[in-house]
Amino acid sequence: MEIRWRMKEQEQEYLRNEIAEALEREPGIGARIDVEVHGRVVRISGIVRTLEQKEIAEEIAQRFGPVRLDSDIIIGSPKITDDGDVLAATRRAIAKDTDLAHDIGVGRVVDGIVYLEGRSESILEIERAAHIVASVPGVKDIVSEVRIKTDVLITDVDLVDEVMQRLRVDPTIEAEFISASAKNGIVKIEGTVKTIKQKMHAGYLAKQMPGVAKVENDLAVSEHPISLDAAAENEVLKALEMSRINMIDVRVNVLDGVVYLDGTVDTYGQKELAQKIAEKIPGVRLVQNDLVIGFHIEKSA
Repeated sequence: MEIRWRMKEQEQEYLRNEIAEALEREPGIGARIDVEVHGRVVRISGIVRTLEQKEIAEEIAQRFGPVRLDSDIIIGSPKITDDGDVLAATRRAIAKDTDLAHDIGVGRVVDGIVYLEGRSESILEIERAAHIVASVPGVKDIVSEVRIKTDVLITDVDLVDEVMQRLRVDPTIEAEFISASAKNGIVKIEGTVKTIKQKMHAGYLAKQMPGVAKVENDLAVSEHPISLDAAAENEVLKALEMSRINMIDVRVNVLDGVVYLDGTVDTYGQKELAQKIAEKIPGVRLVQNDLVIGFHIEKSA
């Protein structure tokens, strides 16, 4: 037991040194961050000048495996000490960026928290503004109150069609493994892609669309992605088999998000239960329930 404990301590020390060295190599952060490792918990503390530096330090600390991060990094600057200074500095930074639409600006600063306001055609512009503001010393956090503007009324159905069309024509994305949905301008993309790069690119494409207020990127990364219909079919079968339904003569097929239930069940209650179970599976748009109630034929003597 004692040998195992010493090896565990050695692993923790190795992890601490790896993280500390990576932080020291990062420009602007250097050796100002202290690193502690306790089991699978990594604690980093210290002072940085900007929110961007804090986010970089936290990202570096999580590169080295499945750890839980406890961040006590403080944003501080000897030059900018109050909200008025932060407000002036962030407004200057926004004004200097000629590529950014100037309908976006800094409305106010409260306790180091910067509030963006105005109107924008896409989320990407808002993210660009937030990135600019994050590099200003004294900024502790950013809240966006920017509204998405469009020249024409775009419905959620239109957003889904446009997003999927953009994904289909992109040569780096296998859109047959991806689905999109939208509600009140919030677009969710689901399914599987082969790499994290493809996942990020799919999210980027969705954010480019005018009228998109937010993108929820729920894409999973897998070396062997399966079609959405196949995934939904597997999930429906799994859920039905875990229920009280007699599955001896039940068949499930999924095509374009429509679940087709066919075969025989023991009772009408089982037929209704199968319908409800299938409707709750992600990726299912509609359920065609053709299940029939089985019966016994009595043979005459």
